Amino acid sequence: MVTNKVYNGCSEEVLKKIEDNSIDLVMTSPPYDDLRRYLAEKSSWNFKVFQNIADELIRVLKDGGVIVWNVNDKTEGGSETGTSFRQALYFMERGLKLNDTMIWMKPNPCPSFDHLPRYTQSFEYMYIFSKGTPKTFNPALIQCKSGSRHDKSTMRNGGGEYGTRDLDYIVNSHQVDYNVWEIAVAPNKKSFEVDGEQLKHSAVFPYELPFRHIQTWTNEGDVVLDPFAGSGTTLLAARDLNRKYIGIEMSEKYHKMINIRLEADFPISNERGYDLPAEEYALW
Repeated sequence: MVTNKVYNGCSEEVLKKIEDNSIDLVMTSPPYDDLRRYLAEKSSWNFKVFQNIADELIRVLKDGGVIVWNVNDKTEGGSETGTSFRQALYFMERGLKLNDTMIWMKPNPCPSFDHLPRYTQSFEYMYIFSKGTPKTFNPALIQCKSGSRHDKSTMRNGGGEYGTRDLDYIVNSHQVDYNVWEIAVAPNKKSFEVDGEQLKHSAVFPYELPFRHIQTWTNEGDVVLDPFAGSGTTLLAARDLNRKYIGIEMSEKYHKMINIRLEADFPISNERGYDLPAEEYALW
């Protein structure tokens, strides 16, 4: 299948046209429990559809490839559905490793007005599945608070006399970032003219989220797939990071909107990630 292209159609069908073992990273957010219809005339998302799509994603994923599955649950009858957990277990049953369970923490969540006895929902899951051990890992690093400090300690069961060993070391200046990422929800104010009307997507990824995952799990020239392309933010991030991409979007109008965004042909960021002010890259 041709890369650097967005395909208009149902993911169940379009995925069948992608070659086996050809995708380095799947970075996507499926329709959470069918909470939104995304301009579709009728609902087409259920657990069976999920299973069919999951099977195809596993087939097209390279050995060592990664699936980032950003998902959450709706509330029915006062209880969360737990669909996200069922999906995670299904991927594992089909042979993928659950490499990490990450959290997208939102510092600006929507206030809760449902009057249920619970706290405001402020995070989403980012399940990291891999076909074997991830072949690429370029982690973001953060500075250690005690970095470069000269320290001494005693390690038990470390050999030496009496089963202990004295340690004399310098604390590393940096460490791998935590698996909870605090990223603000993108404001949904930017619209694009499609077929004579102003169109906005109802669930916009913050650009930083796919950008950081693509940096982490791929290298330049790798292929990134988003089977629920939505407004195309994953594809924009892949383009800006010099990765190849394949997008699938079932809505004809959103498909046109994605191409408008991609054809604008200016990078939202360079390798540092944040050339535009946050409010601008989040909208674009």
